[in-house]
Amino acid sequence: MTIINKKDQHLFVLIHGLWGNYKHMDSLKQIFKSYFKNDQIVIFTPAENAKFKTIDGIELVGYRTLIELCQFIKSYYNLNPNSRFTKISFLGYSMGGLVSRFVIGKMQNECYEFFKDIEPYLFITMATPHIGVNFYNPTSIVKIILYSFLKFLGSNVLGKSGHELFISDGNLNKEPILVQLSKGDYLKGLERFKYRIAMANTKNDRTVAFYTSFITNVDPFIQYNHTLKFQYESHPPGKYDKFHSLPRILDMDKLDPKLLYSPFIKISNLNDDYASIALHYWKWIYMIPMLIFIICVILPIAFVLNLSATIYSYIINYKYAKMLRDGDLPNLVQNKISNTDKLKDLVVDTYSTITISNTGTIVNEEEEEEEEECTETSSLSSNELHLDSTHHTDDSEWLNFISKYSNNWKNPNSEKFTKLPFDNNRLVILKNLNTLSWIRIPVYVKSVNAHAGIVARRGLDNHTAKTSYASLQFTSQLLDFLFKRCDDYTSISDDIV
Repeated sequence: MTIINKKDQHLFVLIHGLWGNYKHMDSLKQIFKSYFKNDQIVIFTPAENAKFKTIDGIELVGYRTLIELCQFIKSYYNLNPNSRFTKISFLGYSMGGLVSRFVIGKMQNECYEFFKDIEPYLFITMATPHIGVNFYNPTSIVKIILYSFLKFLGSNVLGKSGHELFISDGNLNKEPILVQLSKGDYLKGLERFKYRIAMANTKNDRTVAFYTSFITNVDPFIQYNHTLKFQYESHPPGKYDKFHSLPRILDMDKLDPKLLYSPFIKISNLNDDYASIALHYWKWIYMIPMLIFIICVILPIAFVLNLSATIYSYIINYKYAKMLRDGDLPNLVQNKISNTDKLKDLVVDTYSTITISNTGTIVNEEEEEEEEECTETSSLSSNELHLDSTHHTDDSEWLNFISKYSNNWKNPNSEKFTKLPFDNNRLVILKNLNTLSWIRIPVYVKSVNAHAGIVARRGLDNHTAKTSYASLQFTSQLLDFLFKRCDDYTSISDDIV
C-alpha cells in the first residue's frame, strides 16, 4: 500500500465590504502575487455577496460567506486530492472585516468537519468599523444637521446592514450584532489567530473613521479637525517602487496637540484672532457649494437607490431573515453543506456553474472572460514593478516594526487627547476587543477617497494614488514576512503577539 503525503497549503480568504463585490479585492490579489514568496498560499475571494446582497445584515451575509467557503474547500479537495489546508487566514476590507469575524465565530462549531484540522493564523482588517459607525465632534451647526441626517439615512435606508453598522439593531431580547461579535465564540475564535492586524486610515476616509478601524476611544484627527502635524516612519521596512512613494505610516506616539497646522493660513504669521476669523470664513466659502451639491444631488440619488435596495432585499430574503430570527438558519446551513447537490440553493438566486481558477478563486464562468480582460488592461503586472534594490530589509526590521506597532498608542500618549463619548454598547465592544493583542497600523493615503484607496478598489494603473500603491506594497511585504514564519512561532516573543 502506497502512502501519499499530502501537500500542506495555507488558505487566505479576502472579503470585500458594503456595496462591493469580489473584484474590489483584485488589486490586493494582484500585488500579493507579486510579493508572496510562499507557493503554499491559496487565495480565495468569496463572490456571492455582491452589491444589494451586502445590505442583508452581517449574519445573513456571513452565513452565505461561510457556505461558499466550505463549498470552495470541498471543491478544492476534489480537484487537488493530494493537497490539504492546514492553516487559514482572513483579510476583511471595510464591512468585510465584520463578516470575517462572524465567519470565524461560526466555522469551528457549525462547520467543524471542515475546519477541525485547519489552524487559524493571521487576521487583518483594512478600514473596518469594529466599533460601528458614528459621527463625533461636529464643528458647526451645518455639520450637526448634516451628520444627523446622514446617521438617519445610513441606519434606516442601508437595509439591515445599516442598522447594524450604526448599532441601532438591538432590542430587549437580543444584543446588537457588533456587541455579539465581541463576545463568546466570536471573541474566542478571533483569539485563536496568531496575529491580528488592524489597518486604519487617518485622513480622507469619510466612511470609516480612524477610531473605529483602529479600535480606540480617542480620535485626535476628529478632535483637531485634521490639523495635527504628522510624523511618518522615515524608513519603513520593505522594498518599494522607485517611481512611487514610501508608505505613509504615522508614528502615533509623536502626535502632539501643540503641533498644529492650517492648510489655508500660516497662523504663525498672523494675529491669532484674525487668523481664526479668516479661517472660519474660508471654510464656509469652501463648504457651501459642496453642501448644496450633496444635499440637492447626491443625497436624493443615494436615498432612492438605497431605499430600492432595502425593499428588494427585504422581499428576496424574507424567508431567510425569518429563519435567522427563529434560530433555524444554522441547522439549514449544516444540511445544505452536507448536501453537495443542493449546496447552492441557499446562497444564490441565479448561480451559474462555477469553476476554480489557478489562484484558488471561485469565478462565475459567464464573468471569467470579462474579469481576465479587465485585469490585463487596467492593472500593473508583476513585471512592471520597479523595486528599489538598494534597500535590503532583514528580519530584525520587521520584528522591530511589529513590536512597536503592537505597543503603540498606549497611555500616557493617548491621554493627551479627549476620549470620545461612546455609549454603553461601544464601550463593551472596545473593552472586549482590547482584551486581545493587535498590531495597529495607521496609514495616510493621499486620495480624495482614502476608504477606496487603502485597497486600490478601482484597480492598479497609472491613476492609482502613489501612497495607495505604496501602502499595498507595504501590506504585501508585511504579510509575506508573517506567512514565512508560520512554523516558527517561538522566534517572536509573546509581548509582540
